[in-house]
Amino acid sequence: GNWGTLLVGRHDTPLSFSAQKLDYFADSAGDYNAGHMEGYSWLRANGTIAYVTPSMGGLTVAAAVVPGENNEADGLADAYSVAAMYGNSGFYGSVAVEGGDAAIDYLADRGLNDYEQTRVGLGYDAGAWKVGAIWANVDIDNQVDQDIYTVNAAYDFGNNTVKAKYFDVEDVRDGYALGLDHNLSKRTQAYVVYSSSDTEGDNGDAEIWGVGLNHSF
Repeated sequence: GNWGTLLVGRHDTPLSFSAQKLDYFADSAGDYNAGHMEGYSWLRANGTIAYVTPSMGGLTVAAAVVPGENNEADGLADAYSVAAMYGNSGFYGSVAVEGGDAAIDYLADRGLNDYEQTRVGLGYDAGAWKVGAIWANVDIDNQVDQDIYTVNAAYDFGNNTVKAKYFDVEDVRDGYALGLDHNLSKRTQAYVVYSSSDTEGDNGDAEIWGVGLNHSF
């Protein structure tokens, strides 16, 4: 309604979708939440209770809590996620914070219960080209305090889009991705993606090619 949107159930957290518009390689080998790339967390939490405001001059705010019954915490709002997103005249910006006790099930299963992440995204879409940047800081049980950086760009010409990005996960890995999209029609798109990441140490380097065909029914 005009008052906004209320969500209850299994859903992406506000932090998860706050910078989604800046993921130019989504659902491909260069996806920013892929484990061999930046590895940004992409959470769909059970029992999420969230509210999203209507657009207020381009500004949208989303807030969510996750009851502890869905993990090893025991309170109504032991896990939380809040995001503010603004888009106007091609500019896009977002700020999000997420965390709490046992905020993520797979961390709680490993005995890591105190999690917090801050994510900031900035982008500009000029029509034929667009650029974006994301910064995130992840703090887990005071054992991990890690910064993650991403810069990317895309350019449209004719029925094609070329795109590229570089990322750095502090003291863990860095790498890049290159992609080409080709629109066969208004409903069908073919693409090819190459991604490469270099992990510190002797293990974990990755070179991945991906090809795909998207069709909107």
